[in-house]
Amino acid sequence: MLYVKCRIALLFLASLITLGVSIAQPTQPWFERVQLQMMVSSSYSINVNNPANDSNSYRSSDLEANRFLLDMVQISLQQIPTKANESGFRFDLAMGEVARIYPTGFGSCGDYTINQAYISYIAPMGKGLRADAGLFATHCGYEFMEGVDGWNDHATHSFRYAYAEPTVHSGLRFQYPWSERFTTSFILAQGAFSYRDNNKAASF
Repeated sequence: MLYVKCRIALLFLASLITLGVSIAQPTQPWFERVQLQMMVSSSYSINVNNPANDSNSYRSSDLEANRFLLDMVQISLQQIPTKANESGFRFDLAMGEVARIYPTGFGSCGDYTINQAYISYIAPMGKGLRADAGLFATHCGYEFMEGVDGWNDHATHSFRYAYAEPTVHSGLRFQYPWSERFTTSFILAQGAFSYRDNNKAASF
């Protein structure tokens, strides 16, 4: 089962690249526009109570006590569209404690999970209407997933992040830049924390 899920994740990545290239022809070879980034985060957890089960109580992500933790290793592959009629994609693969505790439910392979996987296109409307389709990080909340875009300035997460905020959405996202400092976003999603529809109703 693990092999099947990992194979599905790789096939999905290949599909993203194919769709991102075929939607619109860029002015330069697509592979020259692809960005590869990586982030590694690690920490050490100390519990002076020395719990018998080596587990921290009332924690949301740093659950293991008195040991080094590989919080997250993330590899991000993306092609960012910058002007009208350009297409792109993004694929983030992660592993570690954070990936294991906050899985997206899509292509989850043991300690591995897919954080984001979507294709993008900028329609020639006004200053450019960008549309993203797939699995993408939430725009809600104070905290966010660690990754190449930045990390939370702490080794753990609050209960609000763990139980009251979505981490990812699956669906459609539209963004329109009115100016360099003001952008309007509209999201039509079918699920939070997962690519599956979990309440039989769309969210926006």
